[in-house]
Amino acid sequence: MNKPYLIFILIILFFFTSACKKGEYIDIRQEFSYISITPLGDAVNPKSVTIDGNRYSSIPFLTPFEEKDSIELTLEFVDSKKNFKKKIENKKGNNEILIYYNNLQDSILTIGPHPLDGVKVPEGYVAVKFMGSSSRFSGTDGKINLAVYDVIGEIVTGQEVNYSAKPVDTISNITNTFPDDFIFIKRPQKATRFKFLDSNFKDVLVNGFRVYAFVGFETDKSVFLMKISEGGSLRFRNDLNSGLPNSDGGYNMRSTMSIYMSK
Repeated sequence: MNKPYLIFILIILFFFTSACKKGEYIDIRQEFSYISITPLGDAVNPKSVTIDGNRYSSIPFLTPFEEKDSIELTLEFVDSKKNFKKKIENKKGNNEILIYYNNLQDSILTIGPHPLDGVKVPEGYVAVKFMGSSSRFSGTDGKINLAVYDVIGEIVTGQEVNYSAKPVDTISNITNTFPDDFIFIKRPQKATRFKFLDSNFKDVLVNGFRVYAFVGFETDKSVFLMKISEGGSLRFRNDLNSGLPNSDGGYNMRSTMSIYMSK
């Protein structure tokens, strides 16, 4: 039995025992479900959870298990417009409930299996999808294009990094919606270097300098949804791999590109 689950059961049984008057019967055979809520991406934890009319404001929690096919789950958020109600499968034991937005534009909350489950990734690669917008770094059509570069040789901090002379891949037509298909890129030694391109796939120039973004991918995960945002300071020019300034003086827009969700 899972240790946290066991601890919760012991605590609940203690309170049940303490609260009972002399002579009251306690069914020590009562089984429980251990409920946890895990938000993914932009989703946030609810302020309370109601199951079949029983409200819980502390998460995770134990709830008595009853033999039936489904339970009615209600999530209440600080922003009441995000409140959510759905019938879900009734399971005893551990229940991790994943909540996320299936469509970022509509902000419709979804409960279900992890949305990145089942993606097969070749050894030594990561699977990525990009979405987002940036008026500073997009082409005239409003879409963003990225050139992807590999590192040649080993990375030594404090020494110039040797990148492939030409992009090894180009990620084109990035919009505010995630595309259907993933792109596979080599898992970097430290961080992948991306360069922003315009509508004609020429370098985006800001104040006459190229614009880069460096992303390190968690080693225990292989599938990533990436988000590009408007923010980002033009103060940084360092190559994340070497720690030195970019050899061409280009900007490192490190806060413009972030991992939205991973698995």
